[in-house]
Amino acid sequence: RKRIHAPEHEDIDEAIHHWFVAAREKNIPVSGDLLKSKAEQFTRCLDIENFKGSNGWIERFKNRHEMRFKTIVEETASVDYGYLSHSGMKLQHKRDLYNVDETGLFHQLLPRKTLASSDNCAGTKAKQQITLLIGANMDGSDCMLPLFIGKFGKPRCFKNVNTLPLTYQCNTKAWMTAEIWKEWARTFDEKMYCQQRKVVLFVDNCPAHPKVTGLKAVTVHFLPPNSTSVLQPMAQGVIQCFKSCYWKLLLRKIVDCIDTNMSFQVDILQAMHLVRKAWEQVTDKCITNCFKHAGWIQGSPDVVIEMPVVHITEECNTLGISESLIDKITEEESHVSTTEGMDDGDIIASIMAKKPQDNESCDDDDDVDCEPMVPSLHEVLKAVDTERSYAQTLQDTKDLFGLINKLENTCRANCAH
Repeated sequence: RKRIHAPEHEDIDEAIHHWFVAAREKNIPVSGDLLKSKAEQFTRCLDIENFKGSNGWIERFKNRHEMRFKTIVEETASVDYGYLSHSGMKLQHKRDLYNVDETGLFHQLLPRKTLASSDNCAGTKAKQQITLLIGANMDGSDCMLPLFIGKFGKPRCFKNVNTLPLTYQCNTKAWMTAEIWKEWARTFDEKMYCQQRKVVLFVDNCPAHPKVTGLKAVTVHFLPPNSTSVLQPMAQGVIQCFKSCYWKLLLRKIVDCIDTNMSFQVDILQAMHLVRKAWEQVTDKCITNCFKHAGWIQGSPDVVIEMPVVHITEECNTLGISESLIDKITEEESHVSTTEGMDDGDIIASIMAKKPQDNESCDDDDDVDCEPMVPSLHEVLKAVDTERSYAQTLQDTKDLFGLINKLENTCRANCAH
């Protein structure tokens, strides 16, 4: 096997690959001469000197990305989706059938009834959208942690943070891209391979979901076009249930801040914690019912959205806002773009955003967050003691004491290093 060398100009290589994937998804034939011409355009945009788009460069580029121009030129627009093949479904256990889907979330779009006479939404939606990739298997035994896609490579709130609650990716529009998808798919494949499992993953067919080569444990099937809203379990209630949980947690946090006279703003890190907590509240029964509703399981589905509306109603009443406002925000989120392809300007911007910056510089000037303060060991231990004091006032919480002790031991050990 020939050794694959890293490109001399990584920015050009990345830009051309982004462009190539987008062209291929549109079934546009791509030749070596066309790649050379496009590389020269990107060279000028990225202000790179001494780049030579030679035949040797074309061959190395093809080898790095496992390309064959013959395949590209002769490829037709038809795709064998292989959707829900009954024989294939019967060969798979419910735990080995997965579905994932993207959804937009306006993580900072807060109602401000207390500041105005009518329901309004504070903030600019374009600056606040993030995209989540949400998925699970058919029996709900594996609710994969959402992939969180934001706009900025170095959010200010990430300073001094070494462990994030979710995997974080970024690009200039907070969209799922082909590169992010391939990285996620390979990570998921490696996880299944380590568990010695063979699974089938169903996703919608779009440019942001290219075919991923070399998967060992995951077989990807694309859903038929123009039918994903009906046939995709995540879109049949799972995402709606998750968002109900998210809004419940968000509104409750606002109420808590009002009660304690504290200001409340949602930065990326806080949103990640809320997303994870909300996702953990989605039950396996809800997920199974949504697979039923999409026609994956025989039998009539039970009630899909299990969380009673009254839970959100209570918080809305406390804040003096209407539930219709929450419904309106959720409806808008369902229509935002989450997977559109990038044009040349987007490709250049995404590459420039990854370039090293000064350690004190952060690229989220429009975010509302501040640099998080690192609490001292004394402050942490005081908080742990408060948790322990509260736990002992509850009933049947013996297991909770073990978790609190583990937290204290971890804090002391980290401080000692």
